[in-house]
Amino acid sequence: MKSSCQPIEPENSENRQTQAIDKADIKPTKTRTAVLDIVLFGLFTAILFAVQVGLAFLPNIELVTPLLIVFTLVLGKKVFAPLYAFVVLEGIFYGFHIWWIAYLYVWAVLVMITLLLKKLDSAFLFAVTAAIFGLLFGTMTSLPYLFIGGWEMFVTTVVAGLSFDLVHCAGNFALTLILYRPLKLLLSKLYKTPQRGQY
Repeated sequence: MKSSCQPIEPENSENRQTQAIDKADIKPTKTRTAVLDIVLFGLFTAILFAVQVGLAFLPNIELVTPLLIVFTLVLGKKVFAPLYAFVVLEGIFYGFHIWWIAYLYVWAVLVMITLLLKKLDSAFLFAVTAAIFGLLFGTMTSLPYLFIGGWEMFVTTVVAGLSFDLVHCAGNFALTLILYRPLKLLLSKLYKTPQRGQY
């Protein structure tokens, strides 16, 4: 009785070599990932700096807040690299004055809040977060004056900037609500992060 099983021919070396090359192309190496990170960090830094300088003529209307929220959701803790590169560029371009000291912590506050909320993928939630951040931005950036001139200088500075903070609040809410979803979708594709979530 003949067996119905046929002997399996071994794969030739050419096929095995082709498969190995295909797998190598699909699976990114650590070096390739590191290079991609450096390129994207540079790109994100340039975007933050460009939009800040480009909109500087508009009082407290800015795109740094919505961009930084999305960058944080896409990059996670790695966002601190482009963030502080941006802060250094701001100091070089505008000068290292008192406001620059505030930049060392104020944007980090936004990043940490975003990291805490990262599982709640909602444009409205992050628009509210951006609005509150804008409303408190003047108070947070005035903290150095508390140590320089005491409570009187601190309160005077905060009160003087309240009208700008209200504009900042409204602008952050509107821009984040409009731009959150398309920006996150675009940047996630660029950084190859899976997407899901609803308004």
